[in-house]
Amino acid sequence: MRQLVVLPLLVLLGGCPPPPRYLVADVTVGREPAEDAMVAADCGIANSTVRTNEDGRARLQLFGKNLDAERCVVTVAKRGYPTIVATGVSLCTAPYACPPIWIQLDRGGPIEWPAPAPFGEPRTYATPPPGDLR
Repeated sequence: MRQLVVLPLLVLLGGCPPPPRYLVADVTVGREPAEDAMVAADCGIANSTVRTNEDGRARLQLFGKNLDAERCVVTVAKRGYPTIVATGVSLCTAPYACPPIWIQLDRGGPIEWPAPAPFGEPRTYATPPPGDLR
């Protein structure tokens, strides 16, 4: 009788998806938290994107079998600052016990963004280098 109960239970447990993994990032500008920065993680078989909260923290939830932190690349972007790409992250199963990676957006200084072009007018997004390249 025990074999009849244990066998279906093992079959059901074998089909369960793996628990989610978490990646936590703290994003700052200077010594202040960077609210509303976009944090994206590409871990090969799993991807996630979220914006930072008022504390500059982003908790990304990743799903997939065999997630490898070494394959994860984290991209952080906020308007007015250079985009940062980071590696060497930690993944864990408890979102509030995960050691965060710390990313500073002000390493290159603020970027001057051009004013929006009026509707219907062409806009130059890149300027050609000086001199003739032909």
